[in-house]
Amino acid sequence: MVSAVLHLRGTQLCEQPVHDRHGNVLLWNGEVFGGASIPIYESDTKYVSHRLASVDDDSVSAEVAATLVVDALSMIQGPFAFAWLHVSTNTLFYGRDGLGRRSLVVHTPDDAKRSCFLLASVALNSQRDGWEEVACTGVFSLDLNMLGALPRLHPWPVRVVSVASPRCLPPLPPSVVALGTSFDADPFCDHADMMLAAKGLLQVLSAAVAKRVESIPTQEHADSARVGVLFSGGLDSVVLAALCHLHVLPTEPIDLLAICFDKDHNSPDRRAATASWTELKHLFPTRQWHFVAIDIASHQVDTHQPHMLVVEPPTSDLSSSEPPAVVEPLALFESTSGFC
Repeated sequence: MVSAVLHLRGTQLCEQPVHDRHGNVLLWNGEVFGGASIPIYESDTKYVSHRLASVDDDSVSAEVAATLVVDALSMIQGPFAFAWLHVSTNTLFYGRDGLGRRSLVVHTPDDAKRSCFLLASVALNSQRDGWEEVACTGVFSLDLNMLGALPRLHPWPVRVVSVASPRCLPPLPPSVVALGTSFDADPFCDHADMMLAAKGLLQVLSAAVAKRVESIPTQEHADSARVGVLFSGGLDSVVLAALCHLHVLPTEPIDLLAICFDKDHNSPDRRAATASWTELKHLFPTRQWHFVAIDIASHQVDTHQPHMLVVEPPTSDLSSSEPPAVVEPLALFESTSGFC
């Protein structure tokens, strides 16, 4: 079991694989934002390992262990993919959160080719044969005591949200439900329930941003930003940047990472980003906003496309499309280069 770690939380990097006191082994690719009480600067990897260690008991069967693993992980709020080797039953548990927000792919054995059972964040070669995305419907278990055993699914518990829940918006007027019907949004937006829902959304979004940025490790250099926002200048990125301002220490800078593929570095997004940067400086003059212009030439797209096609299987969104389809992942790749 091998893992590479991107340090996002905790005062010290937590090396992986993680071995607990019982000898169980954890690979964790995720972030715990809720559902558990973890101090801001504590490693969530260590927390998950400790929580899974409570499953261990020499008398526990693999079936009971599976139930306990599902119970332990289903309470976690946040994106994750994991693999956990339970030593006492010689069982491998693995899976993703219910929304599938972290990549995990599996290669099952093929008798004809005598290949192995493999788990990875991305496919290990450009060949799609044999690789499948792990379903996010629950935890899978593989009995390593039986040669040729097939994985078993242990579903996540079903949690139903009532339409009467305060987290749900009020129903649209019947006239709006009909396809193709237009309506005046102002009276609906001024509705007390809508205003309450909008306020609730802002509060929840602000709390989510706070959880994300407050746990980021401190940088060695005082003038280095801990937080960077992918910044197109659109409403979503401006709101996120403003919320970051509320939860990052006043003395710390915030990086605004603006990507541009235009050869003249003057695309509509770049102009919008520049204008929004000016507005943020006006609204929050005490904050040091670093505008980081990231200009990507067309030859860089051509250079990185083969690599992206290799790590992209088993899906085929990029390989079945024209070269511009790599622009979005390339923007993320380039914006994080030098920051990790």
